Amino acid sequence: MSKSPAPEEGPLSLAAHMVRALLERHGIAKHRHAAFVGEFFNLSRAAAHQRVNRSAAWTLEELSSLAQNFGETLSGIVAAHATSTSKRATLRMGGANVDCMIWLADGTPDSKVDTFVAVDNGGTYLVVPITTMSSPTAPANVQRIARMEVTLQRQPEATMRIAVLDDEDDVAHALCDQLRTAGLKAVPFSRSADLIQAMASSPYDGYVLDWLLAEGNATPLLATLRAQARPPAVVLLSGKLRSGSADPVDVASAATTYRVQVIEKPTHLPLLLSALENDGLHRVRETRR
Repeated sequence: MSKSPAPEEGPLSLAAHMVRALLERHGIAKHRHAAFVGEFFNLSRAAAHQRVNRSAAWTLEELSSLAQNFGETLSGIVAAHATSTSKRATLRMGGANVDCMIWLADGTPDSKVDTFVAVDNGGTYLVVPITTMSSPTAPANVQRIARMEVTLQRQPEATMRIAVLDDEDDVAHALCDQLRTAGLKAVPFSRSADLIQAMASSPYDGYVLDWLLAEGNATPLLATLRAQARPPAVVLLSGKLRSGSADPVDVASAATTYRVQVIEKPTHLPLLLSALENDGLHRVRETRR
């Protein structure tokens, strides 16, 4: 008779996270966690493994008893977990930026079970719907979220306007379609002259510029944007570095001179949103109110 497949492990419960943190604080090695819990509560090896490594439930009495064994309290281990593992983040949905707190989870993001993902941009976290991912393989800085708390302290702001310039018209339109799914008002351009004319009458909050254009490279545009009294958020795209069509030295020089992040095409929407946020997209809108 063939064995039935082992049940899949679910995401780690909040209680299990707290227990692990408690044991680690008191010098119990990670590989000893299940054994310690089993001995303390007189559990079988399988049951102890479930408590520590899976989403098996814990009672408040059990958590309190374990905490007291180490001279701590139930409220203390809850507070310690909250302060040590939570991250401040910004939830971007429907054109609004909302402050939130997130607790990250292990593993690779999965559209079947995850609703939101966190994009880590050097310790600054942007939370976006997982449906904005343009590829089934998530970049290394996109992480799962175990828990999220939203604080509605700020009213949704007006939709931010993003100009997208790429001499390949279909590429510009495709990027705009992606940005619109994140609640941004994106406008495509295929010629620098058209963009310059449009922004003279109504500047955009952010700009996504392809490096190589029909009339040269994006250096003149970068200089113009950075010279504005209130510089907008700018991201530079390049899809021709690997082919050799674009000189990486020139791209690096422009990125350094004009302080812009370079993203290779095709890009993932969460990375593009993160780069715009990192260059002050939200602050741009606030200063123009």
